[in-house]
Formats: sequence, structure tokens, C-alpha cells
Amino acid sequence: MNFDETLNKASQFMRSLDKKMDGLKIREDIESRVSCALLHLSLEHFGAIVVLITNNLNGSSAALVRLQYEALIRGMYFYQCASKDEAEKFASGKEPPRIKEMIKQLEAKPGFTSGVFSRVHQREWDAMNSYTHGGAAQVQRRYSDSELIGNYSETDRLNILKASKGMALLAATHAALACGHLELAKELKEEFSGSEDEP
Repeated sequence: MNFDETLNKASQFMRSLDKKMDGLKIREDIESRVSCALLHLSLEHFGAIVVLITNNLNGSSAALVRLQYEALIRGMYFYQCASKDEAEKFASGKEPPRIKEMIKQLEAKPGFTSGVFSRVHQREWDAMNSYTHGGAAQVQRRYSDSELIGNYSETDRLNILKASKGMALLAATHAALACGHLELAKELKEEFSGSEDEP
């Protein structure tokens, strides 16, 4: 699949998520509310990334990948691991555990023991920070031999879209689960699978 097709499918998936998640009824417990709010934020970052890449604002789209990732991990953590007391403290302004600790606790839960979050974090965290904080990854993509110019490659842009779209699926399905909408979670997974190229 080429870049234009990938961008088009990401845009379609974004619109579908907006339609399906809009007005989703959430549970009253604070853990579900905090979790769903964070997962909703992660989905908003996905939408922003798609819009930014569509408008060739690639550095800003890359900077949002870490923010989307953090909102996703926090949202999953507050649904799967956090106590009522912890969720209440977070909602009133207390910092949550550090991201590695949240991943550790998530991966102790059934269904999360494969270690995929730890591996992704170890492999991608430094790069995500570099993009978000104006590090070398951003600097290297802002000039050529002779001029100041954004030069994100098609591969860079594809990687941003694919990572963001995958995180959007996780955020949407976990939000649906946290709201008790099991059929919606299943429907989203099927739609995502149908939007991907066969290997």
C-alpha cells in the first residue's frame, strides 16, 4: 500500500471512529471515567496526526505520537490496574505512576503478559521523546545540504500513520470495553483488520 492509500484509509478510520465513539455512554465509576477520558484524548491525537500529515505538517504530527502513546497507556492502566482512590487522586491533579511502572502493572494482567508494551517502549521511547522535545530526530528532518526545508521521507510519514492508527484501535476498543460495549470493541477490531493490506 502506498502513502496516499495509507493516508486515505487512516482518514476513513478516523471518521468511522468519530462516528462510532461519539456520545458513547460511560460508566459512573471514577476509574472508568478517567480511563475513557484518557483513551478519548489518545483518539483525538490520532485525528490530529491524520489532519497534520494531510497538510504536510509532519514534524508536529511526529511530536504528537508520544502524547497519543502516553494517553493510551494511562487510559489502559486506569481501566485495568488503578484503584478507585488512585483514580480520584489523579482526577484531582496528582501525578500517576511513571510510564514504565504502568506498563509493568499492565503486563502483569491476563491478556497483557506477552511483553509487547515493554518491547515497544524500549525500542521507541527515545525516538518519541526526540520528536516531541525538538531533538535530533526533528532537527535532522528540517534541512537539506543547502536549504532549510522539511524533509520527512515517505517512510517516516507512513511509520507515523501506521503507529498512530494502531494506537487508535487500542484506544477505541479499550474505551468500548471500559464502557461495557463489547460488540462495539469487536466491530472496531474487524473494521481495522479489513482496512489493512493482506500480508
